[in-house]
Amino acid sequence: MSSCQVNKVKLGELFQTANDKSKQLSSSEYLDFGLLPIIDQGKDRVCGYTNDLNKRYDKHKEVVIFGDHTCHVKFIDFSFALGADGTQVIVSKDGIDLKYLYYLILRAAYKIGSHGYGRHLKVVKDFESEFILDSKEQKKIAEVLTSVDKVIELTEIEIEKLKDLKKGMMQDLLTKGIGHTKFKDSPIGKIPESWEVKSVQDIAKVVDSLHKTPKFADSGYYMIRVTDIIEGNLRFDNSLKVSEDVYQDFSRNHKPVRGDIVMTRVGSFGRSSYVATDVAFCIGQNTVVINPKENSKYLYYFLNSEVVWNQILNETNGSSQGSLSLKAIKEIKISIPKKDELDKVVSTLDSVSNQIELKTEKLYKMQDVKKGLMQDLLTGKVRVKV
Repeated sequence: MSSCQVNKVKLGELFQTANDKSKQLSSSEYLDFGLLPIIDQGKDRVCGYTNDLNKRYDKHKEVVIFGDHTCHVKFIDFSFALGADGTQVIVSKDGIDLKYLYYLILRAAYKIGSHGYGRHLKVVKDFESEFILDSKEQKKIAEVLTSVDKVIELTEIEIEKLKDLKKGMMQDLLTKGIGHTKFKDSPIGKIPESWEVKSVQDIAKVVDSLHKTPKFADSGYYMIRVTDIIEGNLRFDNSLKVSEDVYQDFSRNHKPVRGDIVMTRVGSFGRSSYVATDVAFCIGQNTVVINPKENSKYLYYFLNSEVVWNQILNETNGSSQGSLSLKAIKEIKISIPKKDELDKVVSTLDSVSNQIELKTEKLYKMQDVKKGLMQDLLTGKVRVKV
């Protein structure tokens, strides 16, 4: 094992920024296609293109991006142009492996700031970190962590492909059904002749959250917030907890159970997760619980369909921000097939959803592996052979 020296430094001693204001692009200048991809702090991937090669940043010199007002730290391994204001382009100082520096910054960002990230570069610069002096060991650590990142990236791509497949299947199955040749007009468009249309309030109880801020605790019951709700089975990975008293207060109108659906109502509204667990939890502000009388999985799929999203956009005048009223949720229209067909639709969508859940579980495990390796390797607790 390596015995090279490990020093404590402030991260700001290891790099400098290389922003050039003359190269800054505004969002109005973004093209859908072009010679040079645009990177900005708020996006995980390329967000546009430009044909102005004078805006170019060289991949060999400036490749670490830090979003000074967001939660994004990125390593860019291609030439690019710079987008949104607040994005920081970072250059390592001589003798420091740039990919190693990226992981040091990423670890710092995980450990500080809101929701596990540091939002401002100044805070990251002041973060004290272990620093391995040997450049060969730096490079080897970066290679190990990069290999994990590649598995994570491939898993994310697989998940996105499955989600695209599921989206297409939902559009067909939830509007055309299985094997129908006769259709009729309805409040939500053409549907099979034998289907009926009902409102959410006809087939489920909709329970609003309490409109007050809770006191969180180190242990107790999970409280689901807007940020916890994404398409798929409800997860508690990043959920905060509340005491027994707060839990009882916030769940006095309804204690969520397996088969319920939780939906966001404010901000990124209209998202929903399916409760596939018996773990006790309550809901926080700006969310609702939908407790179906029957066919809960079918209702969940329908609530995540384009048919419902179009209804929501009509209700909110096309805005994807703001709020969705309790009344509007109750009045969402759902088209419902006969029981045999409904069960086949759910079974078909479940087959893809289960694959997504398995891949997602793998993704979370690999992300945990990465965080553990970062802690061990970047602090020098575990050394690598060089």
